[in-house]
Amino acid sequence: MRNQGLYDRGPNQFIVTSRDVLLKGSSLGVVFRSTNSGETWDSVSNGLVGDIGCLDEGPDGRIFAASGGRGIYMSTDEGLSWQMLRTDGLFNRYFISLAVDDDGYVYVGTAGAGVFRSTHPVVTGMPANKNGNDAGYELHQNYPNPFNSSTMITYQLSMNAKARITICNLLGQEVRTLMNARQKAGQHKVVWDGRDNSGRTVASGVYLYRLEVGRQVKTRKLVLLK
Repeated sequence: MRNQGLYDRGPNQFIVTSRDVLLKGSSLGVVFRSTNSGETWDSVSNGLVGDIGCLDEGPDGRIFAASGGRGIYMSTDEGLSWQMLRTDGLFNRYFISLAVDDDGYVYVGTAGAGVFRSTHPVVTGMPANKNGNDAGYELHQNYPNPFNSSTMITYQLSMNAKARITICNLLGQEVRTLMNARQKAGQHKVVWDGRDNSGRTVASGVYLYRLEVGRQVKTRKLVLLK
């Protein structure tokens, strides 16, 4: 790794976004950005002020940065430009850590004043495509369907995200949790063996399988026959 253009190599935080863009904070009021695995770097200062010590990515791909004693910034274009967020209640605080949870709340740790959380989610889940429709994930029909012993559920994530796959009965009651973890972008598969969370074989019938990503939910039906 040549690191060409990375002229501030201090201990400021470094992250890799869900689209494989490398971002590194600095004490110079800039964020360093690389799109070729760190071979070369560009410095970005559009809208940034102060020591950028903390970075994190939200569930919808937006990037957040905390500047010590200055404020919290957000980028919607992979760190090319930044805008300052309102930080009511955090005046003159020195930020030492920052994190965004899967529901879009921003947390900041301060030097000597504790940890603060935003009063509402700053991000809203997966991004929309240019037609305004949700394009962050896709849930495919299970195969085989109907099934007897086991069936495969395939789904697609357009970026790193926390995904939860559950089986429910027609009353909406959860029968089985098949997946509940943060996963990388791409295609994923889970198998349901017709058993509930206690390992008992469930009765024949129609069931629902649900994919939850952020605040978005998609549901399909499957049929178990014995």
